[in-house]
Parts: sequence; C-alpha cells; structure tokens
Amino acid sequence: MNNEPGKKIVFRLLGPLSIYLSGTSVTPTATKQRQIMTLLALNAGHVVTVPTLVEELWGNAPPRSSATTLQTYIMQLRNRLSAAVKEDDDNDVRTMISTRHGGYMLEAQACQADVPEFMRLARAGRAAVEAGDYPAASDLLGRALALWHGSALTDMRLGPVLELDAASLEEARLGVLERRIKVDLALDRHTDLLGELTLLTAKNPMNENFCALLMIALYRSGHVGRALKAYQNIRGVLMEELGVEPCPQLQRLQQRILAGDPALDTGGPTDHDRDQVSHNGQRQLATSAAGRGR
Repeated sequence: MNNEPGKKIVFRLLGPLSIYLSGTSVTPTATKQRQIMTLLALNAGHVVTVPTLVEELWGNAPPRSSATTLQTYIMQLRNRLSAAVKEDDDNDVRTMISTRHGGYMLEAQACQADVPEFMRLARAGRAAVEAGDYPAASDLLGRALALWHGSALTDMRLGPVLELDAASLEEARLGVLERRIKVDLALDRHTDLLGELTLLTAKNPMNENFCALLMIALYRSGHVGRALKAYQNIRGVLMEELGVEPCPQLQRLQQRILAGDPALDTGGPTDHDRDQVSHNGQRQLATSAAGRGR
C-alpha cells in the first residue's frame, strides 16, 4: 500500500498504527482518538454505535459526560483530517466521518486499509489452493502475509472491543500462515521451511499444527531424529502446562514417522484433523471462559 496523495484515508493497522491523507500523516497521538479511528476503519462502511465506542474507550465505567466527550473527539478527528487538505476540499474531508443514527461511520469509499486487502488476498489464496494451483496460492498467501509489519494494532492501548478485533486478526494471520506453509510443503520446499517453522514452534510452543508441519518438513529433509524430538518437546510442554497428551492427530503423525510411512514423503495442503485443536492449532484448557460477544 502506498501513501499517495488523494482523497482517501490510508490506514495501516497490521502493525504500528499509521494513517495518511493526501500524503500527510494524520495519525492521532491521543490514545482515545487512536482507538476511535481504528474502530471506524475496521468497520468502514458500517455504523459504529455510540455504545460500542463508549465501551471501547471506557469499558464498564464510562463517565457521565461520555457522549459529549465522544462528540468532542469526533470533532477533533475531523479537524485533524481537514488540516491535511486544501481549504477547497475541507467539506469533503469532514464528511468522511459521518454522523449516523445511533453512531458514526467512516465512509467506505474514503478509506483504503491493509486489513481488507489482507482478507482479499487470503480468500484468493484459499481459492487457488482449492483449485490445485499451488504456485499461485503460495504467491497470494505470501503477499497477504507481507502486509503485516508486526502484531495487529501493536502500538495501541486496546479496549474490550479492539482487543477482540486484534485477537481475531491474529487468528486470521496464523490461519493464512499455516495454509501457505502447507502449500509450500506440497511444492517440495520443505528444506526452505525449516528455519521458519523452527522459529514458529519456538514462539508458539503449544501450537500443535505448527509442530506437525515442522515434523513433516524435518522428516522430508532426512532429519527423522529431529522430527521425533520436536514431538517430545511439545509433549513435554503440554503435559507441564495443561496436563494433557498431544492430540490424536499429532500422535498418529509420530507413529507414522517411526514406521517410515512412505506417504509422508509427498502430499498436498490438506487440513489437519482438528477434533481437539482450536482454530489456530493452540490447545486450550477445557475450563477456559467463553469469549465475550459483541
């Protein structure tokens, strides 16, 4: 994404927050204004209700003046956008953040953000996988991941609403990353993946899907012992942290490696059996609290 001059607000949310308009940075420095702009950008073209904004800014303890204070923040954001353009364009810019019944909306046609582009490339990559076009899938999924420059909203204070949004984006990133690695394994790039997978499993020590992919890449690269060691490592972590054995899918993979199953030498990017694994391959405690709805 380029910060080119024009009447679009350019958002980068997949990493440190940056916002540009007409080639000028309009990224707010005030914490609550940053939260408002981010929430509006993530919901561009849709009304973000006043209660949702109040919850994000003040949680369960909003001040009595929250509605009035919110109006002041919106006015200050419009002024910030207006200051970045010529006087003749001032009215157009002010309407980019519109007041709607029950809330505020960032006009979709006025917004260019990395999150929708990430989602578009991810969908295209998945379609290429389903069509069996693995080179195209690897390229599309790699381009989607290249839009990330750190964790989503990494330099922001997150209220309860944005906290869920950031977690959802991270889940989506891990899903795309896993799919791209599977595609690269199908393209016989197992040796090239070893460094990346070793780092991923170190950063995500309870992610059973990443461990499975590392074990396959090691096995195909002729490192049978290291593949079995990777299994023992995650088993030790799971037993120590959660008191559980690795999931059945991972246990079966270990047995297939021990048996020298020739079917492990090749294979397409099919999804793992995830009966006891969460969406991103991370084992969860059965007693963990359910997530709060929006």
